[in-house]
Amino acid sequence: MRFIIILTLIFQTSSLFSQVETSVLFIGNSLTFSNNMPFKFKEIAESFGRKVYVDTLVKRGMNLNYHSNQKRTYKKIKSRKWDFIVIQGQSTEFAKPADVINVNSKPYAKILMDSIRKNSGCTKILFYETWGYKNGIDSLPLISNYNLMQSVIEREYLRLADVFSTGVVPVGAVWRRIRDKHPAINLYHEDLYHPSKEGSYLAACAFYTSIFRVSAVNNTSKSTLPKDVRYGIELISAQVILGHFDKWRLVPKSPELKLGYDILLQNNELEIVNRAENFNTILWTFGDGLTSTKNSPKHTYKKIRTYTINQKIMNKCGAKNLTRKIIVKNIP
Repeated sequence: MRFIIILTLIFQTSSLFSQVETSVLFIGNSLTFSNNMPFKFKEIAESFGRKVYVDTLVKRGMNLNYHSNQKRTYKKIKSRKWDFIVIQGQSTEFAKPADVINVNSKPYAKILMDSIRKNSGCTKILFYETWGYKNGIDSLPLISNYNLMQSVIEREYLRLADVFSTGVVPVGAVWRRIRDKHPAINLYHEDLYHPSKEGSYLAACAFYTSIFRVSAVNNTSKSTLPKDVRYGIELISAQVILGHFDKWRLVPKSPELKLGYDILLQNNELEIVNRAENFNTILWTFGDGLTSTKNSPKHTYKKIRTYTINQKIMNKCGAKNLTRKIIVKNIP
């Protein structure tokens, strides 16, 4: 008796990506929108076959106080159930003593957090850890050089991430590693604090790796940067972030939906072994108009042809689908 066995793995596949859209809202200023960074992130994701929706609330030089006092901020937050919302402070906002940040930034961060979570408890909030100025700010002893400034920024973003139970996208940490390992890569605009095209590409790679938890290495998005520069940035982003999700508070607070199933087909008799995790409900479609809500269903086909099987799993935070094709070649 002959069996056809199709193993469907739960890690990344193009058929999975094509059916799941990830929505990301960026709230920040020119450090976010320079060189169209959020949409470069989108291009990287799409080059791997992912569907991504990106929107921005950005204005040059603005801080959390500004964004928390704008009606359009809350209109945008309420416009959909976002998968991710990114919050970026002004370039020196988190380069200050903790007691200053607690007065000048923390209350406004809380206002934003509360609004986001009221709109959807499933939205993942991410702080955008920025970077130190190329030479620091010499008039301020706490941040008088790059390393001092970067250390304060990183410490304070992580501290507030713990306060508000958010993640941190460690753009600044990747930035520091690039400066150390690849000093020939110029990450700065001529003003010595805004990002160059390389700096914005670094940020886009860090966001891709942080959000999707996979490397951006060898993505095929369009870019005028030399291949060796791109590869160096992509690789360092992966090294800093992958395997260090705990450090950057990127471990999910609640279990995420995981798709997966094995297919066993004998002639026209189908058996499905469910491998999905963390779902509340499940729906199978067999490609012949029939469905099932059983965990691991069995099904009998009536005709010789190609069928598309779909697994849809759902919980309070959304739904995911995974499709596979089978060919029924024999009806006993």
